Amino acid sequence: MNSVEQILWGLCAGLALALIYTFYIKRVQGGLIRRLLAADALTEGSAVGLAALGYKNGVLLRHALREGTPLSAVVQSTPDGRYFIPAEKVELAEKRYGNEGMSMFVMLISILVLFAVALVCVYVFPELIDWFESMFGGGS
Repeated sequence: MNSVEQILWGLCAGLALALIYTFYIKRVQGGLIRRLLAADALTEGSAVGLAALGYKNGVLLRHALREGTPLSAVVQSTPDGRYFIPAEKVELAEKRYGNEGMSMFVMLISILVLFAVALVCVYVFPELIDWFESMFGGGS
């Protein structure tokens, strides 16, 4: 495997991980946002706990809600461990954690297409790889 192929596969792996992370942000953390908004948890008095929102074991969410994370900038917590979204941050929460366009199906298809293009580049068009190698002065 030459260096351009390694770069191509590394790029594919990185993009696949980015797609998976985006899916996690939109679905898991976005799910919390949607549940808090549906529960009308917009003040400290109306805050709700993760169990009341249907999360039996919210380990990933608790980790994402710790101080200093992007999610904790939108979702506030009470001293007794309940959560709410301040009214002034609702628009930011919907914009940042909205679910438009990122379903499991879209994520899987995107990853499959990404790797299919890489396979085509490596095995169907090897002269393309050779051209990039010569262009950037690399070689095996």
